[in-house]
Amino acid sequence: MRDRTINKPPLTLCFAIWAGTALENFDFVIYSTGAALVFSKTFFPNISLELGILSSLGTYAVGFFARPLGGLVFSHIGDTLGRKKVLVITLFLMGFSTFAIGFLPDFKTFGILSPSLLVFLRILQGLGSGAEQTAGMVYLSEIAPKRLAGRWTSLVFVGTTTGTFLGALSWTAVKYLSGDGLLDFAWRWVFLSSIFVTLLAFLLRLKLPETAVFENLQKSKKICRAPIKEVFKNRLGAMFRVFFVNLGANSVSYIVHTFFATYMTIIGFSAEEVPQILLVSACFAIPSAYIGGIITDKIGSSNSQRILQIVAIIYLFLVFFAFNTKNILLVYIFYALGYALVAALNSPQGVYFSQLFPTKFRYSGITLPRELSSAIGGGLSPLIASVLVFMTGSALFVSIFCSFLLLISFFATKNLGDRLGK
Repeated sequence: MRDRTINKPPLTLCFAIWAGTALENFDFVIYSTGAALVFSKTFFPNISLELGILSSLGTYAVGFFARPLGGLVFSHIGDTLGRKKVLVITLFLMGFSTFAIGFLPDFKTFGILSPSLLVFLRILQGLGSGAEQTAGMVYLSEIAPKRLAGRWTSLVFVGTTTGTFLGALSWTAVKYLSGDGLLDFAWRWVFLSSIFVTLLAFLLRLKLPETAVFENLQKSKKICRAPIKEVFKNRLGAMFRVFFVNLGANSVSYIVHTFFATYMTIIGFSAEEVPQILLVSACFAIPSAYIGGIITDKIGSSNSQRILQIVAIIYLFLVFFAFNTKNILLVYIFYALGYALVAALNSPQGVYFSQLFPTKFRYSGITLPRELSSAIGGGLSPLIASVLVFMTGSALFVSIFCSFLLLISFFATKNLGDRLGK
């Protein structure tokens, strides 16, 4: 049984989970910003701006389609060998691949091998990311007191929003310090800087204890040797629910985190302005993720998700009008609102998804459908949004597209009693 007397998670545990999820989103934020500002020229030269951006975002999407495969492999490990092992392995994969991107030669030096290696490293990133967030959510949901489960599991998304902030800070600092040297070499320091968080988080995760509920399964010899087969047999409906609930939230998250930066460049904002806007906006997302956890504990994970899904739909039909004014104050306000909103929207997932599955195949039940929907919603949405804007000259269809996905999530969100299954 979980220890109900603990009100606050130990500091080292907080940092170990926080640092890993921060690294995951740091990886994706610096890559998506690089795709918008640098990669189209560094790895895809001699083509038009539109094709360069689409090619860069295409390599971004490749990482997402590796996530379900990573989820398939690591969910089996998580349900058979333990949650902690996955937390350690995924961190190593993500950290190594991000660091290695900083050493990639450009197209002029290495030709077609250069973007090919970029795609390979994106696949490694995707394999690690395919289990990272779920690993953190499952781990924290299993050790948290019930009445504080929303707050504890929100640490995963506090980590992701912090990673966004650090990614924006890195780009801003490098651009400021390098001047006109961003495209030559300075961009590489953004990727190389990931080694510091990777090493620290890796050492802390090695010291994490296994969750008590998983240890109880081991002691009672009730470990499920084929968790993927069992979850398909016994919880297929719950897996569909995870898929559709996550689809809308993940799509909006990566429209905000990725496509917004691309859209800024399309409507004429400079490479210097975009990282600064990201930096300010990310500051609002960090507390918002924890506030989302508090709301979850107060009104339940089902209600909090439904309210935020409707708010997100309204936001989507306002944000591009604000951007198109090119009023810098409005841009900052709506960018920050978007970051805060998606952080709060994702926070209830740790509690909500964990309730749908028993311990013996909880990891598999959450990871597989969640990462598949992430590949579709998160991986394709920025690319689809860019195509819609280039084809129509308007972002209205982006709002319609994402709102449709959020409505699917709204109707898939079943009311649950916020009681963790055993």
